[in-house]
Amino acid sequence: WRFFPWEFYGSTLVLPQDWSVNGLYRETAERVLFFDADTPTYGGTPSDHTVVQLCEELRSRGLKVMLYPMIFVDQITPVPKPWRGRIVPSSSSEANNWFTKTNGYNDFILHYANLVANKVDAFVIGSELIGMTGYTDSPGNYPAVNQLISLAGSVKAIMGSATQITYAADWSEYHSKDGVFNLDPLWASADIDFIGIDSYFPITPDLPQTQIT
Repeated sequence: WRFFPWEFYGSTLVLPQDWSVNGLYRETAERVLFFDADTPTYGGTPSDHTVVQLCEELRSRGLKVMLYPMIFVDQITPVPKPWRGRIVPSSSSEANNWFTKTNGYNDFILHYANLVANKVDAFVIGSELIGMTGYTDSPGNYPAVNQLISLAGSVKAIMGSATQITYAADWSEYHSKDGVFNLDPLWASADIDFIGIDSYFPITPDLPQTQIT
């Protein structure tokens, strides 16, 4: 996972606290790709201390806070910046490894769960990973769904019962390509507190509504 301080590199310091994410600093963080010398593919990852400060400030104002960590695919060719729903494993072992490897998806989510424990009211363990959750190499076996169930348990153990946990499914993710409701075991998990869905309703009646596949 690349945590990118996109604003600048060099010896300039930001005071009173410079950029840092998960033990990485400006001089050690891996850079995202660049379209040209001045155009990075993505903007910067918020510094850990700013995430904590924001959550604390919002709650001090009496607001409910939900943290929604989100991954982006840092790719330029053959398709620039594809949607995370296009991530598709080629095998069950690859799907499992995507979650469990060092600096894999679990490490990403658990970093933020530990960072904001007792500072948020809800936490999202993932979103729109339809290419992962829909993958199966044998009937009824969806390794990414099993991994998300396990991850939800790990997050719940860190954050406690006072924090609600969910997964934000894509609006089209309610069943797999073979018609199986593959997310049902996740929604039925004791560590998932409510069903989450990302649904992008049109706000104007006169614009064409098409889906890019």
